[in-house]
Amino acid sequence: LRRTFGGFAAAALLLTFAIASMLTSRMYRSELEIWRRSAAVGAEPTALMNLALALRGTDDAAARETFEAALKKAPEHVLGHINFGLFLIDHGETVRGIEELQAAIRSAPNWGQPWYWWSLSARKLGFGPNALEGALKAARLDPGTDRYRYLAARELIMVKRYAEALPHLTALAQIAGPYSDAGYLAGYAHQMLGDLDAAEIGYSQQLARDPSNVLSLYNLGHVWLTRRRCDKARPLFEQALAVDPKSAGAKAGLARCPIDP
Repeated sequence: LRRTFGGFAAAALLLTFAIASMLTSRMYRSELEIWRRSAAVGAEPTALMNLALALRGTDDAAARETFEAALKKAPEHVLGHINFGLFLIDHGETVRGIEELQAAIRSAPNWGQPWYWWSLSARKLGFGPNALEGALKAARLDPGTDRYRYLAARELIMVKRYAEALPHLTALAQIAGPYSDAGYLAGYAHQMLGDLDAAEIGYSQQLARDPSNVLSLYNLGHVWLTRRRCDKARPLFEQALAVDPKSAGAKAGLARCPIDP
C-alpha cells in the first residue's frame, strides 16, 4: 500500500483481526458446547472423542481425561487410540503414545489409517524400520489412498529401494496438490537406477509444474552433464543458482562444466 494510505490500512487490518478473533472465539465456544452437550446426553464415545480434540491445545488436562473416559467406554475405538497416541507423543509421553498407536493397529489391522499414523510417528521418533513398515502396510491395505502411497514412496527412497518406489511415484506424478514433488522424486529414483532418459522425463514434468524447483534443475543438469552435454547442463545449473545462490549441487555442476564446452 502507498504511504498515504498506511494509517487507514493499519486500522482496517486491526479491525479485521479483531472481528476474526471474535468470530473464532464464538465458534470455539460453540464447538465445545456442542460436544459437551452431546456427551452429557449419552452420545458417546464419539462425542467424547470430539470433545477431547476440541479441548486439545487449550485445556490439555481436560483433553487427556476426556480421551481416557472415551476409551474406557469404547476400548476398540481406532480413531480414539490414534488421536490419544498422537496427543501423548506430542506431550513427551512416547512409550504410552506408542502403546496407544499399537492398540489402534490391533483394533483394525487391515485398515491403512492406523498404520499410516504409526509410520509418521515412528519417523518423528527416529524409528526408521518401523516407519517403513507402517508406510508399506498402509499403502498395501488402501492402495487408492494417495497420501499412503506418497508416504510409502518417500520411505522407500530413504532406504534406497528406488524400483519399489517408482510405481507409487508414477501414479502420483499425474496428481496436482500435496504430491506436487512426485515428478522430482520419480526423476531422482530413475537417476539412481541409472535410467537417464526416464530421469529426464521425471525432472521435466516437475519443472513444467514448478520452474523454480531447485532440486529438479540441478539434478537435470547432472543428467546432461553425465551425457557430456554442458551446453544443456550449464543453463540449468545457472537457473538453480538464480533461485538458490547457496545450492551446493548447482555449484558443483558448474565447477565440472566449462564455460565453452
